Amino acid sequence: MNQSIKNICFDLITPICLILIAVFLRPALPSFEIAQTSVFENLPYVLLGISLLISWKFNQLDSFYLSIMLCVVYAATLQINLSGHNSNEFSYELYIAAISILFPLNFIIFKAWQVESTISASGIFRILLISGQSYGVFWSVQNHYAPLLDIFKFHILPDSMPLFESIPQIGIMLFILAALTQIGFIAVKQKPLDSTLLGALIAVFAACYSANEAFVFLSFFSAAAIMLVVATMQASYNMAFIDTLTGLPSRRAMETELNKLGRCYTIAMLDIDHFKKLNDTYGHDVGDQVLRMVATHIRRVGGGGRPARYGGEEFAVIFPSRSIIDAIPFLEVVRENIANASFALRDKDRPKKIPKTRSTRKKPANKVSVTISIGVAEKNRAHKLPAEVMKLADNALYKAKKKGRNCLCK
Repeated sequence: MNQSIKNICFDLITPICLILIAVFLRPALPSFEIAQTSVFENLPYVLLGISLLISWKFNQLDSFYLSIMLCVVYAATLQINLSGHNSNEFSYELYIAAISILFPLNFIIFKAWQVESTISASGIFRILLISGQSYGVFWSVQNHYAPLLDIFKFHILPDSMPLFESIPQIGIMLFILAALTQIGFIAVKQKPLDSTLLGALIAVFAACYSANEAFVFLSFFSAAAIMLVVATMQASYNMAFIDTLTGLPSRRAMETELNKLGRCYTIAMLDIDHFKKLNDTYGHDVGDQVLRMVATHIRRVGGGGRPARYGGEEFAVIFPSRSIIDAIPFLEVVRENIANASFALRDKDRPKKIPKTRSTRKKPANKVSVTISIGVAEKNRAHKLPAEVMKLADNALYKAKKKGRNCLCK
């Protein structure tokens, strides 16, 4: 299975598990005591407050604004008695219709229109948009403004094709569109936060569908809030421990990994040959492309190797519980794959649009052969500390450079 597909599947585990837990808890929830119910009702506020603080601190704006929307949605649902809504049918229907339509609509708008900070013009506009919508719905409920409910419950599909009774057709379509939009972001950007946001979107949809059951609604909403907390913490972790250019673990993550090594391990240092010359000749944009290409090959190292970007054009691979003899074949595969992969440079006059016919396409004017040198060392009686083994691997890398590059030394 492709590594990117594995990452996407792994990132979806948390939201899927939380949604399944909410589903399996459904029969047991009505048996909660009154005191437990009060705690359970306030749980989403606590979780969303944590999400707001963390996302604001680390500038995770998708999670920040989604937390605000969920706070507004949850506060709105507490204005009606979900377990006995028949006494105020109009308020119930308008609140649920507004949530099921405005939440996915805002979700789509916010994903399409990214902001740089909460104090930017577009960031303030988001707050004003949420506030304006909230006030409009609240005013409509207070004044029993039926035309708004008629708009929300407008039937696009024939009445003979009902999908869900509790969610308007427009809301269902917007939820589907929002989910497809989020799946597109997951496929392109492959960020853990996007996978969890998709889970939160599904949980809110399930909450709207089960809104007439108070405890079920609370369980799905709590699941969505937990997802946001997990996603924000995961995004914050990635900022500290994942290299943004290559997607590999950073030097800080590698240093943390070194503290966990046992009695036997091997460390390899890898460096791109003539990288400074390549950078000076073709520019930093090409240099970044080369770094990403090399990182892609290093990420595929076998033998249980754990790669990281050490800094600049230098990478490291840690082989826990492996001797140097066991690790070398896997490193050689990486070195050979990089050497055999020709890197095509993009022409400056390359057209932005792809030509319709193959004959009109230009072949790349330049191709660059990229190679790496590798130094490898293992823990021994004279060198027991990870820092000492890394120093040995760095010395072996220097030997590989002197030897002519595109080789491995130990």
